[in-house]
Amino acid sequence: MRNRTLLILAITLAVMPLCACSDETTGRMLAAPDKYTLYNCQELAMEAQGIADRQHELEELMKKAGVDAGGRLASNMAYKPDYLLMRGKMDQLRRTAAEKGCNLSAGANSQQGEKTRQ
Repeated sequence: MRNRTLLILAITLAVMPLCACSDETTGRMLAAPDKYTLYNCQELAMEAQGIADRQHELEELMKKAGVDAGGRLASNMAYKPDYLLMRGKMDQLRRTAAEKGCNLSAGANSQQGEKTRQ
């Protein structure tokens, strides 16, 4: 299953330069739609924190690797796909939180419109 996912990701990333897609558009294309539909506000907040932490980690790795052309190439191949996936997930998560009336910055304190996960 993981090999299939990596193959699809590799093909997608190989085709992406052919279109004039922004990083935001690419991220949305990589993220699974409606993944967070069954999450409640607390779960959305915890997931958002995990995604934000991973995005920050990837940003630091890309910055560290981007000191020369070889490093930028390696960074784009190794870290950029995961970074774009995290951006897409965060976009999807924020959209779901807004639909449910959750405040991700408040974490578990915002329970308005919450649907419990079954």
